[in-house]
Amino acid sequence: MSIEKKVEEILREHLGKENQIKAREIADMIESTENDRTVYSKTRKIITGLIEEGYPIGSSNKGYFWLETKEELEEYKNNLKNREEKIEKRREKVIENFEKEQDGK
Repeated sequence: MSIEKKVEEILREHLGKENQIKAREIADMIESTENDRTVYSKTRKIITGLIEEGYPIGSSNKGYFWLETKEELEEYKNNLKNREEKIEKRREKVIENFEKEQDGK
């Protein structure tokens, strides 16, 4: 079985937000000849790929989970929106700081 399929099966077993699993835990469950760091990085990329393929996978700072309810989806969407807004504010602040720094030279 491919690593991608193993990751998918593990995530399917973690149905709902209350059953979150960290990428590190998933990586530890995958038997691989690669080093830990490589497996962990690959696991995160596989999860991203699964989402892009259309699987309903949510996440939080506590891990990943298979979205089970409309409420979980709404909460996850709001979480992503909030993160997006914070990233945009940080981007704007870095640009502002850089420009101030350049003007002072």
